[in-house]
Amino acid sequence: MKPFLKWAGGKSALVGEIAAAFGPDKCSGVYHEPFLGSGAVFFGLKAKGLISDASLSDSNFRLASLFQSVRMMPHQVSNGLSLMPSGPGWANSYYEIREKYNQDSKLAPSFEQSVRFIWLNRACFNGLYRENKSGDFNVPKGSYKQLSLPPRAAIACAAAALRDTLINSNSAIDAYTFDECGGDWMYLDPPYAPLNSTSFTSYTGARFGVDEHRALAARALEAVQRGVKVVVSNHDTPFVRELYSEDYWELRPMNVRRSIGAGRSAAQAPELLIVGRSR
Repeated sequence: MKPFLKWAGGKSALVGEIAAAFGPDKCSGVYHEPFLGSGAVFFGLKAKGLISDASLSDSNFRLASLFQSVRMMPHQVSNGLSLMPSGPGWANSYYEIREKYNQDSKLAPSFEQSVRFIWLNRACFNGLYRENKSGDFNVPKGSYKQLSLPPRAAIACAAAALRDTLINSNSAIDAYTFDECGGDWMYLDPPYAPLNSTSFTSYTGARFGVDEHRALAARALEAVQRGVKVVVSNHDTPFVRELYSEDYWELRPMNVRRSIGAGRSAAQAPELLIVGRSR
């Protein structure tokens, strides 16, 4: 099952490797994913029958609200999408819809906002999600002749997968305050440590820097020591290797194709799949 959102750094192509990192057995407890993004790993593991109960969260409250709307009101979301422009000329509405989305984001969450979120995700450049310091979504429109919006069946499948889940929006600090126990699984896909000064790693105005990465690694190790199966994704850099000592973690190098910038072809980026060693 593929996610219904396009997402920079999405893990759809890596679900098999991530599932294998958790081992051959099903999760006997709760699956935790505090950096949800598009939910590619959650949806993939769910489709494989490897997880049941799940606790999902993301520091982007708009994203968490979207998943809550899809879970509770899939028909309204699909109906709303059917009324959004998608044929030739859709681009004429882009900046008006983006402005309305930013204005209404200051109000209580609604399924209408979730519809706008999905539409902007499919209409903006490369499916990129980015906010300025004021918290406004500021990605320009993409260059598409027409839009490919998620079909009704995709929304319905997502709603069914999300049925037995707890979905929260947490701050960057709360997102890695864990209370897992033995038998649980946890997948961590934080904003990546930068490869260089121009690497794109931030989706919202919230900062996730060196101190946050160190705190996350420490909390993840605590979870491993409590018997939680923990898998982490990040760039393969000296800093990341320092955080995840091979005394406690198995480091699996991978080369992943990534493309974000305009005019750039996909390039191989060195990444690590970091797997907690069982006690």
